Amino acid sequence: MNWLSIHFPYIHLDEYIIMPNHVHAIIVINNSIICGRDNPRIVPTNTVINTKKYNRKFNLLSKVINALKTTSSILIHQSGYNAFQWQRSFYDHIIRNEKSYLTIKQYIRNNPQNWSQDPENKV
Repeated sequence: MNWLSIHFPYIHLDEYIIMPNHVHAIIVINNSIICGRDNPRIVPTNTVINTKKYNRKFNLLSKVINALKTTSSILIHQSGYNAFQWQRSFYDHIIRNEKSYLTIKQYIRNNPQNWSQDPENKV
């Protein structure tokens, strides 16, 4: 998953865990790259990042998640797991303060230890 930060220079993959049937991740979007330093409230229509243009009408997080799902699906299918497919959408949540950030980060880190009690654990 670390390749995402290379392909999308405006994100930082903070904390993540890959579970047997789901993924949790904290993805930080760097607004100074997207918005520019002059006025962080205004997103330019076309911002050049590493010679790629990003149009503000597209949801940046959706582009990242779409790339993650597409690339991982190809690799998983090439590994012989042809029945694999992602769910249609994703759940996102804006982390608004340090307390929430630390709680979510701890939840991600504890996820493997709590897997045996997860109702979705069918492995």
